[in-house]
Amino acid sequence: MSDSLQSIASWAASLDVADIPKDVLIRAQLQHLSTAGNLRAVLDWPKINEHRSAAAKYAAQSAQVDYTDHIFWGQTSFGAVFPTLESPKGRSALKSLVATVVANEVAGRFGAATCLSSPSSLQSAQVHCLSAAASTAKILDLSAAHTALAYQQALENSPSPSTKISKTTAGARAQLIGECIDIGIEAAHFAASATPPHSATLLLPEDAIEAAFSGFGTCWLGRTTAFSLYPGHLFSQVPVQATMEILRRHIKAADKRLRIDQIDRIEVRTNALTLGLAQSQTGNEPIDPAAVCADFRRQIGVLFVNHELNSTSLHPDELTKHSEAIDWVAERVDLIHDWPSTLSLIHAMREGMAPLFGQLTLKDLWSHSRSHHQENGWNLGFPPSEQWKAILQGRPDRLFKAQHHAVDLADIDERSFRYCLPTEVKLFTTRGGWWPERRTTPEGAPGWNWKDTVDGVAAKFGGSNEEDTLHAQSLLKALPDKSTTTWKKALRLR
Repeated sequence: MSDSLQSIASWAASLDVADIPKDVLIRAQLQHLSTAGNLRAVLDWPKINEHRSAAAKYAAQSAQVDYTDHIFWGQTSFGAVFPTLESPKGRSALKSLVATVVANEVAGRFGAATCLSSPSSLQSAQVHCLSAAASTAKILDLSAAHTALAYQQALENSPSPSTKISKTTAGARAQLIGECIDIGIEAAHFAASATPPHSATLLLPEDAIEAAFSGFGTCWLGRTTAFSLYPGHLFSQVPVQATMEILRRHIKAADKRLRIDQIDRIEVRTNALTLGLAQSQTGNEPIDPAAVCADFRRQIGVLFVNHELNSTSLHPDELTKHSEAIDWVAERVDLIHDWPSTLSLIHAMREGMAPLFGQLTLKDLWSHSRSHHQENGWNLGFPPSEQWKAILQGRPDRLFKAQHHAVDLADIDERSFRYCLPTEVKLFTTRGGWWPERRTTPEGAPGWNWKDTVDGVAAKFGGSNEEDTLHAQSLLKALPDKSTTTWKKALRLR
């Protein structure tokens, strides 16, 4: 799709701060604070310094724990933020935010286009490489032709991991993501000094969703950012946050914490995406920050043992210290695939992003989901008889035909997009009582209270330091009006 790549690169190269809605810039600013908060949270973890650029070293250190924001089902932040903080001296911080916006829009669309076609390990690596190339090309002020070449180089040189990122250890995850950021940055610098070909080509899988590469300048995927307020993969967050709410209610009712020896079992009824991620973890892996972030059963174990879920409770030493207790709790979490919840998720995808998923029929979705879950080592199977009534009430017949919608992101309102991950948690105690909680949206995601999201990012940046939290809140009162160097200092990055 060489024509599309040229038009994407032309849009990216010409984008100026005046072209971007203020709320999109504000989200990019908040993304900088959140990404800095991710890094600051793990500065005392094992050091990873093998990478070539400062941005890649920041990314690798941060990536030991899954604490990064999600944009349209992908993680662009490491490549969209860290390279922009290494901008040429004197460059304005606003221009760095523009580079972040470009990376979000370009890499986010690539992730959406390939989410149902590429192996997830390859797709994740490509999104990291492309986001770093896109942000770096923008801060270098590359022409459209050079920008297109940078994108092509980043994707062509992307690693193809044999193991899903969600199944790797913290060290391996960090090494891979750091390498991707170096590849993206170097692709942009290569393009800057090369004579670009007549037309660069963006090679996509045969069944990629090309409608994703539409709506530039009209549909802003930055508005779909799910800010990560707690460590953990996006798909794991709803059951964990539901359990957090149950524990809060128990303290309020009983005036004391629920002890782990009072747990009989924890029943989690959830959708295929959340369940599939958990099932991809066998539970036999050595306890490790990255593995815990992909397994909500162990995250719930951490909650009960440490009474909180943050970078301190996920530190490798802390996990090793409490591994037996964490796994004891995790073994009491019963996983149930709730088919009506999966249908709700599919309906939300088709209706909220019709240009991408509206043309997919139930047969297409079934084929893709089976492939995805076989990759995770888990088979969807068939619905149990007791769920059929609720399934039929969800009108699955609407999924037998493709929707007749325009196939252009410019025709949708991305402000209405939601990460629909319906989940019900029931915590049963040894005394015979039970505590329920139903949730659909991760905290910090679109649809969550905006003030709570902003306060959550500020708290993430501050960690246990209240002064740093107040500092973050002060930074968010207005867009930065000084240089990138000053902005980096304000983010308190070493």
